[in-house]
Amino acid sequence: MDSSGLLRRQKLTKGLFMSLPTGVYVVSNHCVVLKSGCITPVFNEYVAQQRERHVQWDRIRAVGAAQRICDVYRSSEDCKQIVQWRTKQSPGSASIIICERDTDPTASG
Repeated sequence: MDSSGLLRRQKLTKGLFMSLPTGVYVVSNHCVVLKSGCITPVFNEYVAQQRERHVQWDRIRAVGAAQRICDVYRSSEDCKQIVQWRTKQSPGSASIIICERDTDPTASG
């Protein structure tokens, strides 16, 4: 882990996904371009509790994020800070939008 909150960066396999702790934030490096010209990852969610992971894994596969590089962060806030920093380092590049699709599963208990 580094000071930015990035815990790891590697291929998103089922084995990796099932081994992640509940509550970390996974962001696919596979993205789509929105009509507005902004770029957003095809998958970015907090990792669910173990009993919900198979459904979440099915979503990962359905959007084409499986077997592609992903970043794992402590939280969506850490992810947003890194994206903002990267965008500032590349002026004139397309805006990257991180839209939270799920709430933090650890917040509800």
